[in-house]
Amino acid sequence: MKWWEDKKHIFAREKLRLNSEWKSNDFEFFIQKELLWLSGTLFLPAKVGGFINFPFELKYPQNYPFSVPYIYPKGREKDWVGNHQFISTAFCLDIRDKTWNSSLSAVDIIKSLEKLLLAALDMIENKSGKLDVYEETEPTKLDNTKRTIQCIVPYPLSFPNGSNIGSFTYHSSIADNRVIISPILPKEKPDSDYIKKAFENEYLKIWGFNLLFSKNKGVWIRVSLNHLNSIVFKDNLNIFIKYLSSEKIISVEEIQNHIEKDKVKQIVFFTNNKAELYAEINYKEGEIKYFGCYNPDLTKLNSRVPDSQKASLINTKKVAIIGCGSAGSVIAEEFVKSGVSELILIDDEYLTVENVIRHTCGIEDIGLKKTQALKNKLYQINPFIKIDCVNTNIITIPSHVSEKIKGVDIIVNATADIEEVINEFCWLYKIPSLHSKVYPMGYGGEILRIIPEITPCFECMNNKLSRILESQEGFNDTPDSKFINYNETEEGEILPTPALSIDAKFISLFTVKMALEILLTDTLEVFKSKPNIILWGNEKKWIFKEEFACVKVDTSKFISYSNCFVCFGNKQIESELGLTEQEVLNITNDTIIKNDED
Repeated sequence: MKWWEDKKHIFAREKLRLNSEWKSNDFEFFIQKELLWLSGTLFLPAKVGGFINFPFELKYPQNYPFSVPYIYPKGREKDWVGNHQFISTAFCLDIRDKTWNSSLSAVDIIKSLEKLLLAALDMIENKSGKLDVYEETEPTKLDNTKRTIQCIVPYPLSFPNGSNIGSFTYHSSIADNRVIISPILPKEKPDSDYIKKAFENEYLKIWGFNLLFSKNKGVWIRVSLNHLNSIVFKDNLNIFIKYLSSEKIISVEEIQNHIEKDKVKQIVFFTNNKAELYAEINYKEGEIKYFGCYNPDLTKLNSRVPDSQKASLINTKKVAIIGCGSAGSVIAEEFVKSGVSELILIDDEYLTVENVIRHTCGIEDIGLKKTQALKNKLYQINPFIKIDCVNTNIITIPSHVSEKIKGVDIIVNATADIEEVINEFCWLYKIPSLHSKVYPMGYGGEILRIIPEITPCFECMNNKLSRILESQEGFNDTPDSKFINYNETEEGEILPTPALSIDAKFISLFTVKMALEILLTDTLEVFKSKPNIILWGNEKKWIFKEEFACVKVDTSKFISYSNCFVCFGNKQIESELGLTEQEVLNITNDTIIKNDED
């Protein structure tokens, strides 16, 4: 069905808008080659008086209003405003694919043309030359074909010298119908150095080793751009092969040797070392379909980070994440996307079915350790990062874990547990930490940011937070525990409280944002005046007066409790015992000697 028959309201809108804007006009709709056209005339005022008539035709696309119409001069020389016309004489207007949307109409197209013509007319009458704003080449069939990317090729990709044709292996993903070309191994036996480089290739880290050992074989052909502009029209297999030989791109013998009937179905065309066009052969129908190629330049991974100076700074940072479940996996992913180059992932659990609905990893990762599954996921985002997996359950911090994490820039606790252990460790090594927790059923959550010698320790901060919350209206109205299913197993393990992924993710994102503030700052002193505790409410429950409520707790006046062992360490012990540091050490030394004698 034609769009003007199927979308009658849209068509009525066109007519009404045109009639409203130009009350007396000669606009007419007509159908040509099953497309709807509009013809009319613009009357442009001339400086010498009167009007200059400019007849035009506007062609509506078949999927209007979701694609932009084209407008052409009618009975005019195409170079009247040549810098704003395609070769086909269609006008290249401000309203193009990048700014067009379905709320616009032919009125907007015609007005844009009218504005352009008036500016051009003014320059012509003043004899100041043609209007010179920009030029745009009309998209060719090759340009349009390349917009649908179906083939991904590592860049740069080297070819044997003196050859215009060769083979490649590829991996075809049925799920999204992509063809991914693997690095090409030489026919002769490769040396160990070549194998090492191939296995260290960042593309293999992204797409997997199955590419290297893929049994699927395709053909690459080196051509010129002019040849491509002709090849894209050759959708008949026989005509395509005749063209290759007649243009002496490759010989008939090479075609027979490389394009084996019913075996080779994939062809990629290169100009120089850049993949431009991908062809898929259907031998049964004798047809060829064409799609675009994409050469990913992985050095541009962080090209859209807004501040290059901050990007360089954060690229030097090292982060440890304890707990790689639904919260920790999101936190790790956002750190990588923010430019953090080195992570330590700590968890001892396996990814199971019930994890997937909230985890950043998927079904294909079930059965892997959470750290390894997450590592694979993160390498899919940035293969240049360094990730260390520590498959340990943190109840205490053993020496081998301590050695790994005591030099990191920040530690994130995403377990909603063992805060005290992490608190003492971070205070000892003066490492900033964040403690992220989602409330039961995901109705909200909290993040505490602890910075040694800037804020009190976690225990002091958490205790003061509890005192503040006790004074809040609704503090005692916590969601009824009968709605909270903890599902205790036979071994006594308490399974995670149910919550929607999106509810937990809000807390994770706040956590990363608060951590980035630390990683990007020149001095930690600024955090003395910042709110270092944030509570987020997904629902109107407990102390949250509205849905999506953010409570920032002013921690600028928080001070450590005078008897806190973490904040004051040895001094607190000395004070409690009424002894000097040396007297405490003497007692310790005497005890050690006594034990040795025993």
